[in-house]
Amino acid sequence: MTLSRGATRRIVEQLLSDLLELDGDIDWSLIRYHQTPQWDSLVHVVIINELETILSINLSPEDVTRMCSIDDILRILQGEGVVVE
Repeated sequence: MTLSRGATRRIVEQLLSDLLELDGDIDWSLIRYHQTPQWDSLVHVVIINELETILSINLSPEDVTRMCSIDDILRILQGEGVVVE
């Protein structure tokens, strides 16, 4: 899928906000898998499933384990050809 970096970031931010039940002005540098109480392994699986569905991609198990922050997610999506500069 071809999206601008800004559009992809907004999609990922909205997904994480919804699934992690985050409100207000979010400092995304503080939101991390296993460090944010709501971001447990079950929610991680849901995040991956939603990303694969929304963006029509298949993520490898290695990619899934490396997705620990929004920056990690965007970097991996870019490697999958989703994010374009």
